[in-house]
Amino acid sequence: MKIVLGLISLMNHAMSMQLAVAPGGDMELVEEVSECGTEFDLSGDNPENNNLGGKGPLQGPEEMRYKDAATIDGHHVDLVMRVAGDYTPGMADNSGTGTRNGFGAVSIAAGTDVQLEFALEDSSTGAPVTVDEFSIWIYDLDMGKRGRGKESVSVCGWDSLAALDTAPYLKETAHGDCTDVEATRTGTKRDNPTDRNALTDEARKRAMKVTWSNTNKANVKSTLGAGGDGRVFMFTATAMMKCPTTTTTTTTTTPPYSTPKPRPVDPTTNCQDGYSGGSNCSLDEMCEKGVEMQFFKYNIVHNNLGGLGPEFNAPPVLQYTKVAQHHDRDLDLIVTASHEYKDQNWNYRRRTGRSTAAAYNGVAGGGAGGIFSMAPLTFDVTFKLVWTDTQEPAVIPHWMMTYYDLDGNYESVGTWDAESVAVYKNTAMQGPGCSNGFCMMKGARAEYREPSSWDNLAPYYKQDAVTFVFKNKSEGRFQYKSTYYHRMWFFKGSKALACGD
Repeated sequence: MKIVLGLISLMNHAMSMQLAVAPGGDMELVEEVSECGTEFDLSGDNPENNNLGGKGPLQGPEEMRYKDAATIDGHHVDLVMRVAGDYTPGMADNSGTGTRNGFGAVSIAAGTDVQLEFALEDSSTGAPVTVDEFSIWIYDLDMGKRGRGKESVSVCGWDSLAALDTAPYLKETAHGDCTDVEATRTGTKRDNPTDRNALTDEARKRAMKVTWSNTNKANVKSTLGAGGDGRVFMFTATAMMKCPTTTTTTTTTTPPYSTPKPRPVDPTTNCQDGYSGGSNCSLDEMCEKGVEMQFFKYNIVHNNLGGLGPEFNAPPVLQYTKVAQHHDRDLDLIVTASHEYKDQNWNYRRRTGRSTAAAYNGVAGGGAGGIFSMAPLTFDVTFKLVWTDTQEPAVIPHWMMTYYDLDGNYESVGTWDAESVAVYKNTAMQGPGCSNGFCMMKGARAEYREPSSWDNLAPYYKQDAVTFVFKNKSEGRFQYKSTYYHRMWFFKGSKALACGD
């Protein structure tokens, strides 16, 4: 979906107003409304309550519930699926239903259909959560030889419907306020999507997006024609809210300062000074005023880190737009990599290094960014903050970069630029820590699971995470090191590790 989401920006401002001073000195109330998007994280283990229609593979309520899959208006939200009517899985034990490589998956028997209801529910209360736009992205609509097992979907009452490619392998037929979309081309396992962040040309031609407005539910009827074995209905989901902010100001022409949400220092966090290596550093200002950053697919402007692709015609950077605000000005983050990154991955294992980096680089879901290397290597990565409107360097008083899932005794992250470094008091990180202005943290010896939420870390997920704190800087240069192949660095400008709720 990385390529797809370039077609629509969820972050465009729908309406913009601000408090202005009239010529006579009176103040006018002006409201600014921006559009805030989120994607639902379907990349974890099998969802909670994985018993769609009572057909398993687990016991429990007859639903498929992706717990804490997104955060909307500060609340954790579940993505819940239920069926209306009959449902026949395509596998006897229904093991094909759940998640596949970050996609949601529903196994369907040949010659049957199923009416799927997608619902948004508050993770704590179960109450419906209504959003301004709710989108279902549907993938891999194809068929077998001679039209056997043809896949199609039917959707009603939608506000927008679009194929993800200008030359799709799909046929649309409208009837009333409903639309049927059916496959027109055969497909094989070789063209199945394997990464939601990097769809191939073939995968995009077999995919579509449907959006409903002002709702907490969406319905999709999935049909599989007769012939052949069962198939899997593949999907992801996104939501968008219009987020109004009302401000007041005086005659000054400088925009008011956007104060980040203050948070106390987490008492379970240990901090090390980046210069002396001592424990006398303070996280108070960072937790109170530090700028946090979000990296979603729709933030990506260029995705060609080090020239390794997948957007080979773009500048050799990974650039996210409007990742945060400071003094009411939008910030971009530009990521560059030293030449070793491309040199050692370009033809590693006969181009595998190139293709996998192109597939995984960008975002990891839930607002985190990701940089992948198939080859074991050491290289430099620089994060540079610039103003969105001018692309000039933005010196920010307090910001941070948190790294997650550093484990397996293979991965290390270090920098000369950090003011301080924070880790969990019971960290499994091996250090060695900070000395003479350089802070290097080697990951845990054991392998850990990836966190289901980057901003709500249980103690288990804090053990292999580290936060680097920057003060009065526009950029930070890191040294990445991997002593084993096939590793990924997950990062986010998050206070989750160092700061409490």
